[in-house]
Amino acid sequence: MNSLTTRTKMFLVFIAISIIPIIIVTINSYRSYTKLVNQQVSVVTSNTISNSLEKIDRTYQNINRITLTFQQFSTAPGSPTVADQLYKLINNKNVGPYDLYLARRDMQFFFNNLILSNDYINGIYLFLPDGNSISYTNNNTDLQFGYVASSDDWYKQTLNKKGDLYVGHVSTKSFIINAQPSVTFARAIYDFNSHKLIGVLMLDCDIKIFQALDNDIIPNMTNLYLANDTGYILYDNRMSDIGKKLPSYLRNIISTNSQGHFEDVQDGNLTVIKSFSDNDWNIVASIPVNELYKPYNLSEKINHLYINNMCRYLYFAFLGPIKSTYKTHD
Repeated sequence: MNSLTTRTKMFLVFIAISIIPIIIVTINSYRSYTKLVNQQVSVVTSNTISNSLEKIDRTYQNINRITLTFQQFSTAPGSPTVADQLYKLINNKNVGPYDLYLARRDMQFFFNNLILSNDYINGIYLFLPDGNSISYTNNNTDLQFGYVASSDDWYKQTLNKKGDLYVGHVSTKSFIINAQPSVTFARAIYDFNSHKLIGVLMLDCDIKIFQALDNDIIPNMTNLYLANDTGYILYDNRMSDIGKKLPSYLRNIISTNSQGHFEDVQDGNLTVIKSFSDNDWNIVASIPVNELYKPYNLSEKINHLYINNMCRYLYFAFLGPIKSTYKTHD
């Protein structure tokens, strides 16, 4: 009995000495694996976001350039510019539909050229200070009859920008016939010399300008958002959260992210944020990296490993000697 008790004690010590290092090695290996996965996913995510940001920013800069130089467009060198056409209209106290038709005809060449060379532009709209407007579109869309822009919030915010670019939210515009979800860019046009308001230009653009975000870094797990500094979502890769607000923890990160770049893993969730340099947009990636480890059923494998090793050592260290003793007695 004493011999059996001693043998049992030795067996338990041997089991502990044998199993504990295996468990420690397994856990350390798992931690190293998860760290490596987090690093690799973070690198891929950061690179993907950088590429998406670069593509979207190129489009944004092109729109910014168009709206900045629009008033100087003309059909040929020496021909009347957009600014000349607008001056002619606002100085005409009795402007009528025919005057607007002639102005549109004279500007149709570069209107058409802009839309053909930038397929994401749905329509170009010019609003005069007196409430009249000129529009050109590439489809069956146009302004609703009798629409007066000066009473709308987007128009007021554009004027408040004092010549800077106004960026609207993604929505279906009620003042546009046959409208689809789109984003508008607008800029107030001022005379270079007198700084007098001569019109407001609005570009209505298809949301495909954000399609660079349509990436699935980790299939069925990747959430990519384009959001402004207030957390308003302009676009997301699943197109299910447009017009909503980011979760509060992401909004808090954006509001305190002065570096323009953020990466962190908290509670098994990878968050990467990169900000645009020339506007208040941010690309936000949220990926539950802990979901990557579930297929490996680590806890189950550790338990199986522990049980298998215990049975193996139980046989060799305990049952094996007992069987040998029985054979000796026989």
